[in-house]
Amino acid sequence: MTRQTPRDAPPVEEAAHWVVRLDAGPLSRRETRAFAAWLAADPAHAAAYDRLATILLPPTSMRVPPRRPRRRVGNAIGTRPRLALAASAAAATLAVLIPAGDALRLRWQADAITGIGERRLIRLPDGSQTWLAPQSALAWHMHADRRDLRLLRGTAAFAVRRDPARPFAVASGDGQAIARGTAFIVRRDAGATEVDVLQHRVEVRTGRGGTSLREGWQVRYTADGLLAPDRRFDRDAAVALLRGRLIADDQPLGDVIAALQSYRHGRILLSPHAARRRVDGVYDLDRPEAALALIASSLGLRRLDLGGVTILYAG
Repeated sequence: MTRQTPRDAPPVEEAAHWVVRLDAGPLSRRETRAFAAWLAADPAHAAAYDRLATILLPPTSMRVPPRRPRRRVGNAIGTRPRLALAASAAAATLAVLIPAGDALRLRWQADAITGIGERRLIRLPDGSQTWLAPQSALAWHMHADRRDLRLLRGTAAFAVRRDPARPFAVASGDGQAIARGTAFIVRRDAGATEVDVLQHRVEVRTGRGGTSLREGWQVRYTADGLLAPDRRFDRDAAVALLRGRLIADDQPLGDVIAALQSYRHGRILLSPHAARRRVDGVYDLDRPEAALALIASSLGLRRLDLGGVTILYAG
């Protein structure tokens, strides 16, 4: 994966890119060389990087880059920063980390796709309906004996037209949700898929097992098909979220920011102290800036805007 930040970006924005990239996982050899070169190119780069590290990382993590860039890169890669990324554990879905080829491939694969802040109601060829949340993509193939759909990204809710002879299957990752006449939600992020049943029953199958979910229950499975135990969920809150209204009841701040991120351009980062906060309230996601300001104010958090990056941290 190659860097895709503008070459003429201010040092602080470049530094924010590297903090985000390092948190997402180990650097490739090419990225390691690029990071070392960036640190060595200008003392202002190291200063900007240290400024963000001071805000975002705990005292035991990365701080001022040593004067020898090669040694600094080793420390950076060996010490995994504990930065909390918004957009779920969704660092992999941030636009800056998605190669242009992947975005183009997604558009070729999808029959329907939504952008930031966009929700769509779609009538499928079989008469079923789907609601696509922001930054989501869905593909489908209708056959005489079955209805096959694949959630490529994001969240989709389905109201399935009853047809016992043609199972309605939504694939995501290494699993699928199978229904014949019901309503349910499928959410997909970088590492897992979640299925919520709003009405009746849905069969969830993966390469490592399966479960029959009844109304009001949900299940989550990993990218390799490992199923978590079934659990209850708040149906009213789930439906409200589909309509752009977030109901938070002692919810982790990271989850709230992840939902908000899909309605707002740019990236939102949380410091470790901020990430530990819990949130209560009702937020209008169609007004993301107002929601973000209200969250920061109610929790007593400070805000730092760096071009396309917004950082929330405890003062």
